[in-house]
Amino acid sequence: MKISMLLLLYIIFINLPINLSFTYTSINKKSIKSMILSMGYDTKVQVSSSFEAKCVLASDKDISLTNYMQLPVEQYVCIKMPLNAVLTRIDSNRFNLTVPPVRFFNFDVSPSLICKVTQSNEAILIESSDCYLRGSPFVESLNGCFNMLIRTNFKWIDSSYRKSILSNSNIYVEVDPPAPFKYFGKTILENTGSLALSIALRQIENAFVTSLSKDYEKWANDRNYRNQRAGRFSPK
Repeated sequence: MKISMLLLLYIIFINLPINLSFTYTSINKKSIKSMILSMGYDTKVQVSSSFEAKCVLASDKDISLTNYMQLPVEQYVCIKMPLNAVLTRIDSNRFNLTVPPVRFFNFDVSPSLICKVTQSNEAILIESSDCYLRGSPFVESLNGCFNMLIRTNFKWIDSSYRKSILSNSNIYVEVDPPAPFKYFGKTILENTGSLALSIALRQIENAFVTSLSKDYEKWANDRNYRNQRAGRFSPK
């Protein structure tokens, strides 16, 4: 059943490649791993994924993919989330992502994540280490039994002959489940968790980046849509 815990966690990450970002200087990959390994949890899983979504070349005059990727971060709430998840803005660069209950065996699990977004002229990064599971007493008892760190990095190619959005994601998870789930082989648990997270991450990351590409197509060629989004988030 410890396998079930890792698979439950995989549901969380089904929505990760969402849209957020963090600064490159905040923490690098090596330091993330060292932080995770220092926590003393029994089972550790690490997965990575990359994806590229091509974008349309046609756009209105003086409109570019770079313009789109540098829109204010609050406009991320306009992007359609996988699994009908809900993204709400907390403050200037933090968002709450809540996934509607997902049926997993006999459990309904609704993960909620706090994500931090940081933009630069060349990239958007997403970082989260704050996840809470909502559901039955058993599901909620899993809170405190795991630690995780998530990073998704978005870059883009913007030229007259090629436009693409590129993503790269890394997830680090440690699990310390309560008895009797402790008594399964560590190697089996880690391999199972890695496989489940890898499949979920690839599928959802691809879906989200494709959604970004489609949203850019509409934004780049529909002035009313651009004005609607700009007006929605303009200062009152």
